[in-house]
Amino acid sequence: MKITVFSNLYPSSSAPHRGVFNAQKFKHLSAHHSLQILVPVPWIEWLKGGRPKSLETLSATYFPYWYPPKFGRRLYGNFLAESARTTHRDVKAFSPDVVYGSYLFPDGFAAASLAKRFNRPLVLGLHGSDVNVHLQYPSRRKRLLKTLSYANRTISVSAALKGHLTNAGADPDRIVPIYNGIDRSRFYPKNKDEARQHLGLGSEPLALFVGNLLRSKGVFDFLRALADLDQLPLQGYIVGTGGDSSELDASIAQSKVRSRVHRVGPKPHSALPDWFAAADVICLPSYREGVPNVLLEAMASGRPVVATRVGGIPEIVTPDCGILVDAGDTHSLSHALREAMQTDWDPDAISSNPCIQSWEANAEQISRELHHAAREGARRP
Repeated sequence: MKITVFSNLYPSSSAPHRGVFNAQKFKHLSAHHSLQILVPVPWIEWLKGGRPKSLETLSATYFPYWYPPKFGRRLYGNFLAESARTTHRDVKAFSPDVVYGSYLFPDGFAAASLAKRFNRPLVLGLHGSDVNVHLQYPSRRKRLLKTLSYANRTISVSAALKGHLTNAGADPDRIVPIYNGIDRSRFYPKNKDEARQHLGLGSEPLALFVGNLLRSKGVFDFLRALADLDQLPLQGYIVGTGGDSSELDASIAQSKVRSRVHRVGPKPHSALPDWFAAADVICLPSYREGVPNVLLEAMASGRPVVATRVGGIPEIVTPDCGILVDAGDTHSLSHALREAMQTDWDPDAISSNPCIQSWEANAEQISRELHHAAREGARRP
């Protein structure tokens, strides 16, 4: 089939680390279908850097997304739908069988508008914050549920997200949980010493955080937990960048373990296998999540994880793969890190977690839902 994909989560020359998981997902979907990828770029970034270029083998059409900053958030879907009018000629020429919106807000609203304009069936993808954050606001909640009513199928990355939407009033029969995939050719148990040698790291115990440097990701809790473990020769490494980077740097500078906390900046996805292999434990103490690919990739690499009981994380982290704590509980977090460092984990058992699947398997599951939508035709709720 021909699938028009609509998502702000896709890498570009100006944002090379953005939506890397979607790049992998769409690459494997392209083995089954012909894809047209539409990527909105916030107008501030567009004016600053110009039209981005594709970095992936699947090229994308980038267009500016015009909206008033910090004003009228509930109408951002409308602003995005209007901004996407510049792509209508391309969509008409492509003539898709299905429109696939890979993010609920505001992308899902704009994807639904596109599907309605061209009378095409709609499939939506949910990731986590697009549900967990925006459903909290009544004005957005109503619009999100209306958008979902137009979708033939909605694919959530966890059963928890499906439950969240069902409790909000969405039709559970049209929501299908499908875990994201990982690249098994990259993420598998590797020799720790060789990985550390390659990265130029020492032999001390190592706890690793990989993700956006935001308070909501728990990176400050990770820092506080390391400080609680100041009697251990534990090195903490932080991979990533984000809106709270400057504040994090200031907190590290004031920490009593500042000499043992290393912020190494963002790394290309191709470098992460060595970082996971070099770690003794991967820590992600988020306050909200769908199912983070960081944890799937870490476990596929045979490394235990310490994470929080939020979103779909309890669905994938079993006792033989890691330890769960409550979000915001830094005392329990430091205790879990200590326990994880002292436990004799089986890398092969961790890597064989049944929740970890390949991108090929993920693409096959999504393809079934796309075919179902195409057979059903456009919905008019």
